Amino acid sequence: MELLRCAAQICCGESPAQPKPGVLGSTAAPVPSVAPPSQVTLTGRRKSLLVGINYFGTQNELHGCVSDVQRMLPLLDQLGFPSNAESRRVMVDTPDWPQQLHPTLANMRQGIAWLTQDAQPGDSLLFHYSGHGGRMPRTDGRSEFHETLCPVDMDAAGMLLDSELFETLVRPLPSGCRLTCILDSCHSGGVLDLPFIFVGTQENLASALAGEAAQMAMSKNWLQDWQAWKDSDDPAMLLSDVASMGMDLWGLWGKYNETRGANEQGFRTDEAENAGIAVGEVVAFTGCASEQTSADVGDVGSQFQPPVQRWGGVAQGHDVEASCEGTWR
Repeated sequence: MELLRCAAQICCGESPAQPKPGVLGSTAAPVPSVAPPSQVTLTGRRKSLLVGINYFGTQNELHGCVSDVQRMLPLLDQLGFPSNAESRRVMVDTPDWPQQLHPTLANMRQGIAWLTQDAQPGDSLLFHYSGHGGRMPRTDGRSEFHETLCPVDMDAAGMLLDSELFETLVRPLPSGCRLTCILDSCHSGGVLDLPFIFVGTQENLASALAGEAAQMAMSKNWLQDWQAWKDSDDPAMLLSDVASMGMDLWGLWGKYNETRGANEQGFRTDEAENAGIAVGEVVAFTGCASEQTSADVGDVGSQFQPPVQRWGGVAQGHDVEASCEGTWR
């Protein structure tokens, strides 16, 4: 909810509250220090494109993606994003949905072109994607892999590459136009080829990870493990929890190391070649880092019971991705 609240504030041109540390990504080189961007009032049009793909009847079937889109609609209504056909386009792969709005490769390309068409300073755009994400070898020498979005007809038509998404979704935006992306898929951290990624500073991340380590320690029943060893001369339970704790701490150490090279605002370079090319304001909230996968939790409603609606900023040239681990695809 904190992530969605932050995304909502950015969509509306508000200054979001300072996020909690611990938002992670993966990049290589440090970026120069930049002043925090000034927030501008977005008084232009508001347009949204939402894509949810369950891949019904295939071996790749997911169960929560169409529901993700359904649950976004009331939030967009609250934020003042119009629901008319000129301002909102919803693409899902349910059998009864109009074929021209099924999320095929061709329709997704058309939808992205529609979203960015005639974009003006002061406009607020939103792109939400929930579905499979992939990786494929990259041959242009910039990095090892392309990160991709997977249309419903990906086996026949192919996938949407990060380089194409940068050219068609990010680069066309004029200065003063804001695009907020919420990308819930595997490998989504790099799927827009944005030049910078937010990883947090080592100081505030260390504080957050210390709290997480304490929670890990308290989640183990050390007294029960010790008693089992004492009563049966079998240390298996204790050793199992020790090994689990060690793996978790190793993961935290990896997270901490990912902040090395970040500037004082917590940013690192991701796609240096794209720095300064795009002049619009683009922020992407992603399900995981480029090299990570995430899992489908299935029936979200039975676990969290969120409301469901049934069918009826960053400084100019300083685009950024914020990536959160532990989400759903």
